[in-house]
Amino acid sequence: MVQGNLIVTAGISYVVMRKTIKFIQGLSLLLLMTGVILCNLQNLLSQRDEDDDAQGVGSADAVKGISATIGIVLCSSFAGVYTEKILKTQRSTTGSTSKICYSLPYLQVQLAMMTLATTGAYAMVTEYSEIVELGLLHNFTYGAFLSTFSTATTGLTVAAGTLCFWSLRVRVTVNV
Repeated sequence: MVQGNLIVTAGISYVVMRKTIKFIQGLSLLLLMTGVILCNLQNLLSQRDEDDDAQGVGSADAVKGISATIGIVLCSSFAGVYTEKILKTQRSTTGSTSKICYSLPYLQVQLAMMTLATTGAYAMVTEYSEIVELGLLHNFTYGAFLSTFSTATTGLTVAAGTLCFWSLRVRVTVNV
């Protein structure tokens, strides 16, 4: 997944930020991804030989897993490039006095609220009956809790660090 993320991020950077990729960089990314695919293909083929009697059982799960991985790679790459673009883009407040300049932490909170609303709506549409019948936290294990807690803590730490960075940046800009 990391190798896919690298090449997709490079492609999105090229499209969104107009970054050029040197030939040698593109070739090295392609070779890295090809090597990882070939290693994983060898592992997949050796597993398939061992599991000849369970033919076709996991094909739907494999498609779902691959689709989820592709979605994660695309979203993660776009989020990284978009954040970089926000950090590098200077918003000018000259001209119109009604133009509001939002900081990165504010935009991150907006994104988090939109993600919660979208995910909640999707869960209600696709799994409403299960949520009503079994509850929202059904099968939410300790491992899932620890993973969620870790992700939330990391996100809050990054947001706090970003907020601190922005406040220092504003103080340095005002004092200079």
